[in-house]
Amino acid sequence: MKRAIERSKLDRETNIELVETMWKQFSNLGIYELNVIDTTTHSIKDTVSAVQEKIASKRTTLVEESELTHVAAPDNPTKEFENRQERFALYRAMQQLDAETREVIHLRLAGDFSFRDIGDILGHSEVWARVRFYRGKEKLVKIIGGDNNA
Repeated sequence: MKRAIERSKLDRETNIELVETMWKQFSNLGIYELNVIDTTTHSIKDTVSAVQEKIASKRTTLVEESELTHVAAPDNPTKEFENRQERFALYRAMQQLDAETREVIHLRLAGDFSFRDIGDILGHSEVWARVRFYRGKEKLVKIIGGDNNA
């Protein structure tokens, strides 16, 4: 994420630099003779090439060893698989809930919103969101527990 932000900042800065350089070249034209335009165009191409080389050299930075630790495989693939299966079962069970209850649970768990925020987002009160969440949670326990008469 940090690298993507740095790249976008770099791209923005180099784009600004490129536009300013081109603007200076065109504003100095004054006379529209063919040889002046050709010279200016050649100068702009050189500038663009230089800026592209600068961008390419900045993008080929070395990756620090500390960044590689986050890329490593999980320590316990079995546990990772079980967690994935549990999440899969939860989301499958959530599909059996009504849309508003499902949205409240999703915002609470995945979005990490407070009940007040959820109420504001969905156009209801904090109490409404809290009740929907807890009733939905009870239904999910019944569904996942094997009792589909929720």
